Amino acid sequence: RDSLFRQFGLMRDALNRTGRPMFFSVCGGGDQPLLANLSYYAADPRGGAGLANAWRISSDCISWLTCRSAYEIAGALGGYAGPGGFNDPDMLLGSSAGAVRRLSPARSRTQFSLWAMLMAPLLLGARLADLSAFDLDTYLNKEVIAVSQDGLGKQGFVVVESLWAAIFARELAGGDIALVFVSHRPLHDADVVCDGACWEKLPIASGAALSVRDLWAHRPAEQPEALAGASYAV
Repeated sequence: RDSLFRQFGLMRDALNRTGRPMFFSVCGGGDQPLLANLSYYAADPRGGAGLANAWRISSDCISWLTCRSAYEIAGALGGYAGPGGFNDPDMLLGSSAGAVRRLSPARSRTQFSLWAMLMAPLLLGARLADLSAFDLDTYLNKEVIAVSQDGLGKQGFVVVESLWAAIFARELAGGDIALVFVSHRPLHDADVVCDGACWEKLPIASGAALSVRDLWAHRPAEQPEALAGASYAV
């Protein structure tokens, strides 16, 4: 690691000496074993925003299993991210046929939602000319992109995490809260629930009445109202 930080630091210093604005992204994940945890790029005093504008925190995201590992690692590193410095869980895979690495349509859309919550770089790992209509619709969703680019600059965090489900939350400018409900059940659908313990981790007063919007349907959610502290299922 000493050699890695030294070499990346030399590159950072050389870029800074140019006087030109550049986005410096550090990638140490390409030669790592599957599911490797590279959180030291964020947590080491020589890393994080003092080193680069973005830093890989996991090995390559090449399947849903590796993507899940990447976003779970990133979800615990929000304290190291902020305007100008971002945890990078690797590229978006998409679902377009012909891509060397791809996800199912549902999972590709889940990945995009989670990357927006994590304030991660939105880099497409597919040929733009080959993107399907579904993937174009995913990556042109202005409401989800607005979450990614929110001016408050606070990375999202985990409020529910279990073998079968996860919920991520992100505070937004203006007092709004974005939530992503993720089901890990492979064979059948099941509700993911924000219960009392989940609400306690959110910066919302118990009993507050909330309006809920579905950013993929671009309309009020199927359950358009929530009461902070009461179970809300998706």
